[in-house]
Amino acid sequence: MRPSGDFLVLLVPFAGDEDHVALRRGADRLQNRVVPIDDGLHVSAALAHLRLGLTEPGGFVCITGEIGTGKTTVLRTFLADLGPDVSTAFIFNPTLSWDDLLERIARELGVPSSGASRVDAMDALNDHLLAQRKQGRISVVVIDEAQAMPLEVLERLRLLSNLETSTEKLLRLVLVGQPQLARLLLDPSLAQLNQRITLRWHLRPLTRRETFTYVRHRLSVAGGADASHRFTWPALWLVHRYSGGVPRLVNMIAHRATLAAYVKRRARVGASAVRNAYRAIRTVLYAVRDHRSTRAAQRKYSRRHWIKSSRRRPKY
Repeated sequence: MRPSGDFLVLLVPFAGDEDHVALRRGADRLQNRVVPIDDGLHVSAALAHLRLGLTEPGGFVCITGEIGTGKTTVLRTFLADLGPDVSTAFIFNPTLSWDDLLERIARELGVPSSGASRVDAMDALNDHLLAQRKQGRISVVVIDEAQAMPLEVLERLRLLSNLETSTEKLLRLVLVGQPQLARLLLDPSLAQLNQRITLRWHLRPLTRRETFTYVRHRLSVAGGADASHRFTWPALWLVHRYSGGVPRLVNMIAHRATLAAYVKRRARVGASAVRNAYRAIRTVLYAVRDHRSTRAAQRKYSRRHWIKSSRRRPKY
């Protein structure tokens, strides 16, 4: 059997003839679509915020999370669930100038070219959004990795909130990024944009119980209820311990652990397989943890520096 990118495919050799077929079909489905998110997982709250943003008459939505906590999965699920009455502009390259960003948004939403003037571009976008709203359609702009946007471009995003009728905003804006996006929005120059953000959610790592549920949910999607118990309790405990609850790292460890169990022809994935997986990929795990530790250290230093500076300020 040739291992694929999803760790569930590697469970096929451990099953009997009937389970073999079920697992293979489930694995094939997982290769071609986003895995449904279990209602018990915290990412459902992020999805709820995104969906609520479609019905809110005004304001923006901001979703933040550490690397690997599921921001891309949430976005894909959200976009896949949108109906034909929603027009979307998905911006995956945030390092654009304001003019380039405005042009990209207009093109994604199907706005006819309006010339080189920035005023003409905004007028054309406004006319297009008004026409779409009269037809009962909603327009949404999603900006991924928004923490990488230049400060002056972020500040100008508030201009998009000026596109409105007397009762609602014509454009819904979703900002998605790493935790530094939330800190960036505290900059005084972004005060007006920050005030327009009415819905916020931070994607945290999974708890131990959520990690267990997450792994078993993915297994059950591939092969049914029986497949959900292929990982032993000690194995699940170690998966959470080594991954820190970060879903991307959970996937990596579970994939390698199942491969290790397959090599040894084990019927279930045990703790030893997870330990072997951890040894094989711990360089990646350390890199992610170092990134998180560095960000925490920077925040701690910034707080200490601010306190010391405030103490040195002369009193009048």
